[in-house]
Amino acid sequence: KITAFFLDVLQLSLLVFLFLSPWMILTYTQVSNPVYPFFYSVFDGEHWGASLEEYWSTLRADYGSGRSVLSFFLSPWYITMEPMRYGPVYGITPLFLIFLPFFFLFFFLFPSLFRSSFFSSPLQKKICFFFLYFSLFYFVVWFFLASDIRYLFPILPALTLLSVLLFSHLLQSSYSLSRRIIPYFLLFLFFTNLLFFLVAHRNTVQVLLSIQDKESYIHSYVQNYPMAQWTNVHLSDDVLLFIANDDRVYFYDKPYIQGYPIIQGVIDYPSLQSASSLYSLLLEKGVTHVVLVKHHATNYYTSFDGYYNEHITNLWLTLVIEYGTLITVQDDVSLYALN
Repeated sequence: KITAFFLDVLQLSLLVFLFLSPWMILTYTQVSNPVYPFFYSVFDGEHWGASLEEYWSTLRADYGSGRSVLSFFLSPWYITMEPMRYGPVYGITPLFLIFLPFFFLFFFLFPSLFRSSFFSSPLQKKICFFFLYFSLFYFVVWFFLASDIRYLFPILPALTLLSVLLFSHLLQSSYSLSRRIIPYFLLFLFFTNLLFFLVAHRNTVQVLLSIQDKESYIHSYVQNYPMAQWTNVHLSDDVLLFIANDDRVYFYDKPYIQGYPIIQGVIDYPSLQSASSLYSLLLEKGVTHVVLVKHHATNYYTSFDGYYNEHITNLWLTLVIEYGTLITVQDDVSLYALN
């Protein structure tokens, strides 16, 4: 039985790897590291380096709720009630509601999983066991390696299916109390999540209901939208923008290089000691213009999330003062032409 179990795990693991392999192959062809930006010391790779890895790791060190055993078991609570511990995610997330049945299933109903009556077929049992162990393994790796809430998304479908299986088992059980409580519990979850959704996305709902038009909504909530529209209309196609301190670049149609430190590896900021070094590097890359944002949230060029420090901000400001010519300002977003 043990041999058969490990063979099943191996087969399903190969299946998962088969689905992941196209993305890993693509990443390897682009930056020579299939799990970029992780394990630079193992794979090396392009558009990354030891100094950038150290910088990125330092920024990520404060993520999460600690690395103790107690923090591990309390992490679902923190993920739900204090999601900002795990990255820029706002409001109460539904993840805790998915994790609760998962842990309940694993720790309290584990003996009953060996009863064939729990599953409708051997294949269902095999798949559920794989989801169970894979989710637990993934969550442990996530917790100790990179506890960013976005990295949990790959296991959410598996946890959801396990939760459905658990509720289905409880509804079909001989305990009348569970059959009475579960439907009301599910209705409670549905309506509370619906309420959270409507509150969190109340402005978006107004656009869907045509209460507010799409253009004014984007102008209100995407600071760089006017600048993106201006560059799309007034700049030629042979320009190359350096968007220094903005991570929302999806409205720019012109070619660009992102300068936001935490999500790029083209500019090795820790190795740059002066604005002249940054200027030379940008010219080498073919950059013609620089976009610099004065964020409304901070009323300055630094962001509220702390993803870039004063040294990097000063590099940008000195760059545009000494080597740039101001072209236009749109909603506190400035466009400079490199001299």
